[in-house]
Amino acid sequence: MAGPVVSGCVYLTKSVHARDSKQLSPTLRKSIYAQLHTDSLYSLGIASADEIDRLNIHQATLRSFERAIAAFVRKYSLPPHQTLFVIDGRHVPISIPVAYLCVEKADQYIEPVSAASILAKVTRDYLTELMHLLYPAYLFNKHRGYGTREHAQAIRKNGYTPLHRRSFVLHAFR
Repeated sequence: MAGPVVSGCVYLTKSVHARDSKQLSPTLRKSIYAQLHTDSLYSLGIASADEIDRLNIHQATLRSFERAIAAFVRKYSLPPHQTLFVIDGRHVPISIPVAYLCVEKADQYIEPVSAASILAKVTRDYLTELMHLLYPAYLFNKHRGYGTREHAQAIRKNGYTPLHRRSFVLHAFR
């Protein structure tokens, strides 16, 4: 219900034994995240809560994918048509001129995609820690912006922050 959507783009220079970020403990995710800083080339893409509300979550996620890929291409001076990007999803139409392949549940069995998922998840968790510092009454450090009972109570008591996805919150309170 709050915060941005974050996507990662990773090229592993050596194995980090990454698995689907949702199946890892926070401690293991952070350990692999630290290893990614030395054993990979990477970039991030972010779409804000405002973009999510204006575009919808799917379109905002596509934008974050595109931003991660575009940043990767720029950062590492890659010829975009000579690099194949693997994107987690069944059909992910992106608008930037790169070669890409969509693989459903790729984060579960393709290590670089798992690594990108970990990079994105830990980065988003760090962002929710910052959100908590800005708005401690919302307890973002506990629920990470997801739709928990305590988060809903904080919204009822304190109202929305600029970090809230109004389209999600309004739907949740119907």
